[in-house]
Amino acid sequence: MFVHWMAYVLINTIMFSPAEEMESTDFTDVQNMYRFLVTRLEEGASIRQIIRSNLSTLARWRVSRSPENHALEAYELYLGLFETEEDSYRGGIACKDLYLTNEDDGYLIRRTDFPNTTPQLILSNQYITTCDDLYEVIAGHPLLIPRVVEVIFNYFVELREDNLEYRQGMINAIAMSNPETFDDIFTAILFSREYLLNIERPRTIEENLLPVLEAMKWDPRNGSGDIDRSIFRDMTELSNRRLYMHGMGWATMEYKIGRLPDVPLDGLSFANYHKSMREVVLMDKDFYDASNNEGDNFLYDENGDIKPFIENMSLNDFIDYVFLTALQRKASDSEKIDLIDVYQTSAGYPGASSGDQTTTDDDGNTIIRDGRHDEVAQITFDYITRLPEFYYFRSVN
Repeated sequence: MFVHWMAYVLINTIMFSPAEEMESTDFTDVQNMYRFLVTRLEEGASIRQIIRSNLSTLARWRVSRSPENHALEAYELYLGLFETEEDSYRGGIACKDLYLTNEDDGYLIRRTDFPNTTPQLILSNQYITTCDDLYEVIAGHPLLIPRVVEVIFNYFVELREDNLEYRQGMINAIAMSNPETFDDIFTAILFSREYLLNIERPRTIEENLLPVLEAMKWDPRNGSGDIDRSIFRDMTELSNRRLYMHGMGWATMEYKIGRLPDVPLDGLSFANYHKSMREVVLMDKDFYDASNNEGDNFLYDENGDIKPFIENMSLNDFIDYVFLTALQRKASDSEKIDLIDVYQTSAGYPGASSGDQTTTDDDGNTIIRDGRHDEVAQITFDYITRLPEFYYFRSVN
């Protein structure tokens, strides 16, 4: 699963994006690129080997489309060099015997049978004659590893004006550790003090949705709520589904430049993100209403009965339980006071039965009415989805 996760991150970067949005690409390129990454990562191939192999693939040519642009994008994507007009021209000469056919012929790589025979000087000190020579220069270049580290690092640590020097120091430190594989880079980032303790950035929809579903013990086989076995199809295919990530400005494997490292927070993108978490998951009682329950979840057992440890909870403890499920923290005292007031005046609340959700026991303590745990959870979740912190990783320090 770690390999598949790394492949998913990489295929959404500018280095490996299959760019499905382009007219010369299609879903086959997405499949081929993803399978290529998974296979090579499982084999333990080095960073340089994977990039060298990718440069010659049809999926890469379908994005670059011409010999000169193929060289240009090789410099930009894998070396971080963006002022290479003359080098791109010469790289195009080295690759001139290759070309991409037009739409009628299926956008395939073909050869002219007129290969270049004149050595071309690129990047100040490298002579190349063929496209294979260009690939070897790119894959073996000293700028490649720092560039790869930077691209991946940007997806985990937010770029801010106050952390530029520190970020560059982190990137340089990882690059100077001489990582051989993508595993080396990912683990260096994930187990760094910066990522574990200091990171503060918006959560992606995947980083928010999937852990919440796991905490709620959602099972796709049960078809709970509006999410079932087709969850990933709903997230990635054009449809009216509110989980569709393109509407959040966060489509996967689609953009030529890959996903931008920063999660889109413009009004429309974030509104769709918020609606997907609030309406499709947390406010949909089909995920935890006993009458709709088809299996064990975070409130009810497989028989639709409230779990004993939850039934025995005090109201305050139950509020903390719901907070921990969705927000990974307990509720503050003031939040509990205000929420309890809502529970007691929530007749007509969406999805709730008439009357309040709480009562008092013989000792005068406020408790949850029988069968109302799901409604209390729904109201609590509604509040949580309105908190900015629900959409952010917060710094431990």
